[in-house]
Amino acid sequence: MERALVQLVKQYVPTDTPLSAWERHCLSSALLFERYGYFDKALKRINEVLEPPFPLPSFPAPPQMTLHVVITRLLLGHAALRTGGAASTAGAP
Repeated sequence: MERALVQLVKQYVPTDTPLSAWERHCLSSALLFERYGYFDKALKRINEVLEPPFPLPSFPAPPQMTLHVVITRLLLGHAALRTGGAASTAGAP
């Protein structure tokens, strides 16, 4: 999961473009799935950001999200690994 998020961040950081509604929908879903242990569904959502289906299916309006939220989540995960505990994800989607 972390590796897939790092790959995604590496692709987006140099462009500095805002996330589309589809990207926000997929990333917010991926972070939520990951929080509750549905890693296979989270990875599928990350893959759908990188390779969106055509045509896009209808989806609910996503929450506001920036790439900064994804980076913060990655940093929290790495901090938990270093300390041996679970990182707090309070406020993360």
